[in-house]
Amino acid sequence: MTTVADLKGQTVAFAASGGLDSCTVTKWLTENGVKVVCFTADIAQPDESNFDEIETRMRACGAADYVAIPLHDMIAESGIEVIQFQARYEGRTGTRPGSAGT
Repeated sequence: MTTVADLKGQTVAFAASGGLDSCTVTKWLTENGVKVVCFTADIAQPDESNFDEIETRMRACGAADYVAIPLHDMIAESGIEVIQFQARYEGRTGTRPGSAGT
């Protein structure tokens, strides 16, 4: 099993949401001598009104580097394909009770 002591002086990268857990892990690792690189996928999530703030939060917690991966166009295109192919989940269309096909 790998411990934080084994990681000291190493670089680790992980998918970071910018939330409390990501910030806590980043801070803890950097305080223990681990260089942290954070990756965040921008999928145009509605709960993140300013995507650039994620980088600010992660760097404030000690991230040595931050990479934003712009995926919003790909997510939108995939959503259109789902509609075009009339995709079904568990035999139903729609994503919530009361939506079409449920």
